Amino acid sequence: MTAGPRSCPPVPRITLRTPKAPPDPAVRAAATTAATDWETGPATATPPASTPPPAYPSDARRRNIEGSVLVELAIARDGSCEVRRVVESSGFVSLDEAVEKTVVQWKYRPADVDGRPESFTKRLRFTFRLSR
Repeated sequence: MTAGPRSCPPVPRITLRTPKAPPDPAVRAAATTAATDWETGPATATPPASTPPPAYPSDARRRNIEGSVLVELAIARDGSCEVRRVVESSGFVSLDEAVEKTVVQWKYRPADVDGRPESFTKRLRFTFRLSR
């Protein structure tokens, strides 16, 4: 007896959208979570040095869960990053946690004001969508 073809769960797609500049190469290369950003702070805030996209949580993928998370990030003078607060939850803990776990690994080039490093905040919306 031969078994028929197996069906696989949908593959997640993460894309990055930013109204200010093209996505950074690390995120563009992964090309699979959508993020839109709003920035506040010094006008000389520099682009991210390392911002890998969040992994699509396996439980959410299995259950075909999609959603978006809007977070406010705090970017320190040394370029480290953390979620200051979740502004709008996706309604699914696993998607929200995926964003929070990823963002703490991010690194930005320090922004500067008059040659001194400066901290700033940024809002990002991450959209998790499964490819169909």
